[in-house]
Amino acid sequence: MKITSWAIAIVLAPVILFAQSRTVRPSMDKRFNEYCTSNIFEGKSHKNERLPAFSLPTPDGRILRSADMKGKVLVLDFWATWCAPCRKLTAELDSSLKKYQERKDFQMIGMDYNETVVNKGLSPAAYWKEHKYGFPMTLNNNEYGKSLNAGNPTVIVVDKDGIMRGKWDAWTPHTAEEISVLVWALLEDPRITEADVNKAYEKKEYLKTIHLCDLFMATYPAETGKFAAIKYNARMKMSSKMEALTEVKFVLDTITDYKAFTNRLLGNDTISPSATRTQLFEELMKQAGQEKNYLIYELVAGNYYKAGNRKAAVENAEKALQIARQSGKNAGPMIEQIRSSLEEYRKE
Repeated sequence: MKITSWAIAIVLAPVILFAQSRTVRPSMDKRFNEYCTSNIFEGKSHKNERLPAFSLPTPDGRILRSADMKGKVLVLDFWATWCAPCRKLTAELDSSLKKYQERKDFQMIGMDYNETVVNKGLSPAAYWKEHKYGFPMTLNNNEYGKSLNAGNPTVIVVDKDGIMRGKWDAWTPHTAEEISVLVWALLEDPRITEADVNKAYEKKEYLKTIHLCDLFMATYPAETGKFAAIKYNARMKMSSKMEALTEVKFVLDTITDYKAFTNRLLGNDTISPSATRTQLFEELMKQAGQEKNYLIYELVAGNYYKAGNRKAAVENAEKALQIARQSGKNAGPMIEQIRSSLEEYRKE
């Protein structure tokens, strides 16, 4: 029987439409907090709460009011002239968020905070003017900052409804990028496809890639293997090898087609069809240069034990113990911990 092209199209159309319909919406994701630096100060983080009202003066005599920020994505950057991490983060944010400066639905404010804690004789207003930052700065923010448990530095991102969606209490090499990802999601409100994830990876936007992969895996569990592979590679590109391997450990325990997943990561088909999950993981450890890291093996062993796989738990714990014994005196406490765990894993 001859099958016409239009008949094939009718048969394939539902499949194509399903693939095209698999999208995620980052702005609605409530897990952005996972990408924020943990609050290192006592008290509440205030994330996902409404931003308290403010009315604060700028050096040129203007008053910036929270009431005027309705409908805007707002970034509050708490800083001080004496705080080196603050100055670094402010400069990075000015650079990464400059593209939104002319948008009417975006506002960033520098919040001079705790300026008198360390007196280096610097003027916040003069510093701001000297560096020609593209967003305004306010003075006398101590009381307001304390109400939010702010530190130096602290950055708070607020959505268009006035809800605090993210808070960072420290500078890291990736903090400005993390903040930029959240601002992008809240401003653009994109519907993301798998192609968009691949584009982000190709553009070396690795933090964005990781977040989008998390969203897809949470929304479409059947696609975990595919997106976990992309996420792993993004972690590796960021030199976050421990984090990458930790996530692979989870994936190998939760998906069925783990061989295809691993081959996708390795970029070849050299793994034997009869390879165990432990052998697959060892291949990835070699790729990451972590095959002598006993902490990884101990981590995997514990995970297998919790999942009820005693055999795999014992295999990994034995490997961890072997490597730890070869690593020197500093591993003494860990050797005892691994030995104790191994005894537990071997119990019937």
